[in-house]
Amino acid sequence: MSWQAAGGDPRKLALYGQLAQVEGIVAGSGRVLASVNPAHAPTGALGDLSGDVATLKAGEAWLRAQGCEAVQGPLEVATWFSYRANLGPWEEPPFFGEPLASPGPWLVAGYRPVAHYASAICQNRPAIIYGERKRPEGYTLRRMSSFAEELPLIHRLVLASFHDAYAYSPLSIEAMAALYAPIEPYLVPDLVLIAEHEGQAVGFVFGIPDLLKPGSGRFLVKTLAVLPEHRRTGLGAWLVGEAHRTAEELGMRCGVHALMWDGSRSNSISSHGGRVFRRYALMMKSL
Repeated sequence: MSWQAAGGDPRKLALYGQLAQVEGIVAGSGRVLASVNPAHAPTGALGDLSGDVATLKAGEAWLRAQGCEAVQGPLEVATWFSYRANLGPWEEPPFFGEPLASPGPWLVAGYRPVAHYASAICQNRPAIIYGERKRPEGYTLRRMSSFAEELPLIHRLVLASFHDAYAYSPLSIEAMAALYAPIEPYLVPDLVLIAEHEGQAVGFVFGIPDLLKPGSGRFLVKTLAVLPEHRRTGLGAWLVGEAHRTAEELGMRCGVHALMWDGSRSNSISSHGGRVFRRYALMMKSL
């Protein structure tokens, strides 16, 4: 693992460093300027440069020198970190962890959307009712005991469930622990539900209060993961519905189904009682 760095946040650098397949340049602010992941070569990545065209050009030049033929952005090292441009609209306020990068500088620089995403607001009752309708036989749900105890299980399910997601890269369990460490004190175990079948964990939904707007009465469905062999059973809809049921019991009025890739089945679940309020795109350009 080698880095070319100019300044940068040491904690972030250490976290990126746990992705042994990544090399890159880090801007003085700590944002990743450019990175190369062999899993996606010859396509490199550029992080959010806040409209700094000169820095964008420098990142492209570095990637070209590494043998990259194309670049994607905004993409900070891997999809585990900040990525995607926010296309709006802005009738609803931002939520915790939402990407805010403007697409304008990327489009001006010749980038074009290559993957699309959306966030939807869903009221509790429709999600609960739909989940009950789709509840599969032979499955049970339980709440998370603690993040530290469940981390090995969550890590295994995530890697198995998202390996086919666009631009996905695997993450070590140590890096996942470090990534979630800042928000771990704010997690509500009742909002993290684990599905089991014949004694084995086969999926989970990861809900979290909206830490950016703690008084808003909304929570985030941050992650929904179901093992491939247990998809198309209704399990995902049931998991999401039961997360809404728990949120309702905790006094929350609605959920944000956050940052869903257009190629995922989460969009179908959210269409039952949900309303898309924001869209996003990952951009690409040939070098």
